[in-house]
Amino acid sequence: MLAALDDALAPLAAAIGRRLGETREPGPVSAFDLISGACGVGAHLLTHDPHGILPEILAGLVTLAREQEPPAWMTPAHLMGDETMSRLHPHGALDCGLAHGIPGPLALLSLALRAGIEVPGQADAVRRIADWLVAHRAGDDWPAFVPLTGEGRPGRSASSRSAWCYGTPGVARALWLAAQALDDGLLGEVALEAMDAVLRRPAELRAIPSPTFCHGVSGLLHIVLRFAGDTGLFRQAAAELVDELLAAYQPERPLAYASLEPQGNSVDRAGVLDGAAGVVLVLLAAATDVEPAWDRLFLLS
Repeated sequence: MLAALDDALAPLAAAIGRRLGETREPGPVSAFDLISGACGVGAHLLTHDPHGILPEILAGLVTLAREQEPPAWMTPAHLMGDETMSRLHPHGALDCGLAHGIPGPLALLSLALRAGIEVPGQADAVRRIADWLVAHRAGDDWPAFVPLTGEGRPGRSASSRSAWCYGTPGVARALWLAAQALDDGLLGEVALEAMDAVLRRPAELRAIPSPTFCHGVSGLLHIVLRFAGDTGLFRQAAAELVDELLAAYQPERPLAYASLEPQGNSVDRAGVLDGAAGVVLVLLAAATDVEPAWDRLFLLS
């Protein structure tokens, strides 16, 4: 079965890489992002690539990160996803979320470099993306989007939630992986300082009321656990986040943990991304010494 799946995925993955490399017009984030695009496919291939397709994905992402203004990974207004986002960003925007934006390519390109898988221009692409993200930090935070002006230049941006999907934690982890790939201590310090700023912020100001992974406490906790494992820092913060998750336990609900959606309604879901399974995996990672290799799904290791 696995061999059949590998055979089916290989030509599709190769086509994704080629399209990225050949496309000259900006497109939707789904062409390259982690949730539904090239980065998600690449995350899998970085773990299991019997047909040797990953270099094609990496080459496409290197092309996406080429030096130009505005960046090739900008999203035009009509492809922002909904009418509200299009109105908010009439000239297009640059997505800064690990789930859908440029931190995803940064993380994948960096992890591949660390694994010894490199295509021409890859290290330069990592440096270019990392420098762009550092330059567009807004105070102690990274925004969800950097809007473009009528001249195609980045405008002012607002801060985001402190989550895996959008905000400082996901961006900081991608920058940390880039720092390791480039052996850049200063870039690593930027990532650590950013995480420290998140963890010094009162919990109620982090804008992550849900206990789940994508945009909730579990995602932040798991990133903190990864940083703690790499550096020995933030262990007290991890313990406090564990307590926060345990306090959110609701045994009367069907799955004990409900996803709190941005609109405020609670939904019982079983999945990893925004359901109870993700919460349980993170609690297991916090409570045991078993390597949580599953987090390659989220480009965290």
